[in-house]
Amino acid sequence: MQEWDTADNGSDRTVQAPAVRIDDAGTRDAARARSAFFGRNVIDQSRVRAPIAASWQRARERHIDVDRVEQGTVADVDPDSILARAARPIIEDMAEQLANEPTSVILCDAQGVILERRSGDSSLTRYLDTVGLVPGFSYAEQFVGTNGIGTALEDGEPIRVFGHEHYAEGLVRLACAGYPIKHPQSGAVLGVVDLTCWGADANRFMTHAVTNMARRVTGVLWEETNSRQLSLARRYLTVCDEAQGAVFAVDDNLLMMNEQARTQFSAGDHAALLAGAQPVLEAGTQRRVMVDLPSGATARVHCLPAAGGGARGILKARMITDGTTRPPSSGVVAPYARFGVVGSAPLWGRCTAAIDRHIGEDSWMMLEGESGAGKTALAVAAHRLRRPTSPLVVVDLAEEVDWHDRVDEGMNGDHTTVVLRHLESLDSAGVSALVDLLEPHRESHDPGRPTVIATFTPSDGHDVDLGVVMELLTVSVAVPPLRHHIEDLDELIPHLLGMLGHGTNLSFTPAAVRNLKRNHWPENVRQLRQVVLKLLSRRRSGVVDVDDLPIECRLTTRRVLTPLEAIECDAIATALNDASGDKVSAARQLGMSRATIYRKIREYGLSIA
Repeated sequence: MQEWDTADNGSDRTVQAPAVRIDDAGTRDAARARSAFFGRNVIDQSRVRAPIAASWQRARERHIDVDRVEQGTVADVDPDSILARAARPIIEDMAEQLANEPTSVILCDAQGVILERRSGDSSLTRYLDTVGLVPGFSYAEQFVGTNGIGTALEDGEPIRVFGHEHYAEGLVRLACAGYPIKHPQSGAVLGVVDLTCWGADANRFMTHAVTNMARRVTGVLWEETNSRQLSLARRYLTVCDEAQGAVFAVDDNLLMMNEQARTQFSAGDHAALLAGAQPVLEAGTQRRVMVDLPSGATARVHCLPAAGGGARGILKARMITDGTTRPPSSGVVAPYARFGVVGSAPLWGRCTAAIDRHIGEDSWMMLEGESGAGKTALAVAAHRLRRPTSPLVVVDLAEEVDWHDRVDEGMNGDHTTVVLRHLESLDSAGVSALVDLLEPHRESHDPGRPTVIATFTPSDGHDVDLGVVMELLTVSVAVPPLRHHIEDLDELIPHLLGMLGHGTNLSFTPAAVRNLKRNHWPENVRQLRQVVLKLLSRRRSGVVDVDDLPIECRLTTRRVLTPLEAIECDAIATALNDASGDKVSAARQLGMSRATIYRKIREYGLSIA
């Protein structure tokens, strides 16, 4: 007679689950090893497989509750992701084959979030509901501990987890086999396909079936990737035949360039060109932009986005200055300090010099950078320095309900500088309305034509097409984050104390300044301003030492990063994010060895979610 057990996982609904049979040696060993681990904190390597033991240890270090399955945060499921599109027909086919079996077919993304779950057994379905194995919830190891989905993601390898090999008590009645799906070119883990059934029904067929599913999904990904890149390559060859000058083809994991692109631009210039073109390609609208290059030159880049979205397409680049006529930054930065913009780091100086030059040419420009980096401050300072007698209109597109009227007023003024804050906040209707206001003035030859400076903060969640607006803003200047010119803290701190303290006599010890330089500053100068305000609220005089700093300022990297190291740290973090935490894939993307990227991750104190 079959034994049954009850699971409720804190729910108001109970489901009868068949108990795991422990009549084979492997299952008995796992049960005994699990008991020893939780009872005596001992791992018996002779009774439990190494990947399971390592996963148990990780779960314990993360303080995961063994008695209760903690459901991961609910997430919005992307039904049209590249993985979902490729896997959906294979998931449906497997679900049909197993329609009369107590087995669930599951697809998850790289964060362990359930995208698809198909099951032909109502009893199993109800049980999976009680343990949170449902679409929209994450089964990553950080939430659930050892399981076929989360452990496959953690290790980047196929895994089977049967019965008592699970970490959480609520899962020991189940058996699962997970296989990670990797991008066929980059090697980044995209997600997991998984088969889950009652532990009493587990068999070797699961491993074979899930392996077959994973190979079929990878095959579809290969076909889709090759098709997209073949289409891009054909367009690239056509443009090369028709155009004179440098031509680039850009895809997620592909870069092609012709002979002119290789010889006219340095490797550093290549990176700057691609960075300047990325937001235009993502917007999906053809547009020409000006890009200031590290070599000192300026290039005009014609961006031709590819169909299908993403930062993919063709770039046609032409050098319009060789850098010899560019004014040196050292003579530009000092005057800006009179208007609240301080800093003498080379990277900040080049940014300020570019803005100064473009406003002198009456260019319409976009200042792009992180929140709090100083985009609006730079725009206002440039106007006050170069156009002290002309009107200035600053419009916050995110906060002002009547922004339409204020922009209209500014655009019809005489030689007015119109600063548009938070371009990223507009929806589609707002974009259309803004274009209607700007476009009539764009090609005007009136000497009193207004000059437009827009600020833009990129974000992963922004999906409104700004391409039409960006076509009107012919110049793009990148405003660096504070961590990339961190040496400017030596000037920013006394400037903020003087501006906010109103005669106070407060100063910082060298150790406190060094500590602040080791911070990441995600909100940049705005965050530094808040720190100074907080300190001024506590004391109006004296010396600030490390122990006086707010607690959030004591969470630092191991040492002060040079500007180059800060840029490298950001590049590694971005590559890890793009590769879903896969360090080997990130290293390949950056051209680093595995040993180097592991060392850099430790050195910079990067953590991988």
